[in-house]
Amino acid sequence: MTKTIKRDTKIILNKEEQALCRFIAKRRYETARGAGVTNSKKGEQSNEATDLEGVSAELAFAKFYKAYPSGVFDIGARSSNKGEDSEGDIIINERTIDVKATKYGTGRLIAAEWKDHSHMDYYALVVGTFPKYEVKGLISTEELIQDKRLKCLPNGTNKVYQAEQSELNFPIELES
Repeated sequence: MTKTIKRDTKIILNKEEQALCRFIAKRRYETARGAGVTNSKKGEQSNEATDLEGVSAELAFAKFYKAYPSGVFDIGARSSNKGEDSEGDIIINERTIDVKATKYGTGRLIAAEWKDHSHMDYYALVVGTFPKYEVKGLISTEELIQDKRLKCLPNGTNKVYQAEQSELNFPIELES
């Protein structure tokens, strides 16, 4: 994979997109907590903030790729009590992508060890805070889900698969 993106990777959600994200995040939060699904977030932020950042990063990623944000509109509870998402967040050119968000400018792309990764083709990292984001790139599931990448975060106790931003790319197969 090589970086092929020539356009700006920074995305700012407009007022309508912001309102949509707030609405969807609130509904996701209510549905998930009502179904007893726990949030597997990393960090001290509230569950509501986690849901808003997740939805917003997914929409920013879809906007960047000029793709329909299929998974963004899903407000149903995730498929397991751990919040596992078996559908992915977006499908582009028949590739399923799980979008990860962080507010840290130098943050890593992480994926939970316990999750079933077999249905994902790529993991993407979007950095920023509502409503401003930057798409940092993607990594294939086969590149990410390797034992050598399984490590604890600096303040964490559970191991997660990790990739540095310098390892992320923009795959040609996702370009229209």
